[in-house]
Amino acid sequence: MSPFSFNFIYLLFCFFFFLILTKPKCFFFFILSFLLGVLILGGFMLVIAAGDCVLMRPSDTDKLPYVALVEKIEADHRNNVKVRVRWYYRPEESIGGRRQFHGAKELFLSDHHDMQSAHTIEGKCTVHSFKNYSKLENVGAEDYFCRFEYKASTGGFTPDRVAV
Repeated sequence: MSPFSFNFIYLLFCFFFFLILTKPKCFFFFILSFLLGVLILGGFMLVIAAGDCVLMRPSDTDKLPYVALVEKIEADHRNNVKVRVRWYYRPEESIGGRRQFHGAKELFLSDHHDMQSAHTIEGKCTVHSFKNYSKLENVGAEDYFCRFEYKASTGGFTPDRVAV
C-alpha cells in the first residue's frame, strides 16, 4: 500500500468520524445514498432516485424548466455526478406543435435519452397518467400528465389517437 493511499484512507476515516460526531444525519444520508444508489442534492435534502421525474434547468433562463425521467445515476472518474434521463416534451416542442386538445400541463414521454450533470436538476415533479391527473383535487405547480409516447426522430405518437 502506498503512503498516499494510507493518508487518503486515514483522512476519509477522520471525515466519517467527524460526521458521525457532529452531523449524524448527514452521515446517515451519505451512507443511505451510497447503499441505495440515490442522489442527495444541495443543502435541502432533495433525494433523487432512478424512476423519479425531475425539473432540469435550461441554459436559456427565459424558458420553462425541462422535464425528465431519471433512469440512472452515476459518477465519472472525477466524481462528477451525472444522470441518464429520458426527456418529456411539451406539445409545442413536438413536430406537430400544440393542438387545441392538448392540456396546459400535458407532456409526451419521448425516446430521447441523454446524460446530464446532476447540478442542472432544479427539483422533483410528478408526471401522472391522464386518468390520475384528472382525479387530483389540487393540481400543484409540479404536477403534469402524460398520455402519449413521442418518437422524436419521426414525430410519431403512441397511441396514435385517444378520446378527447
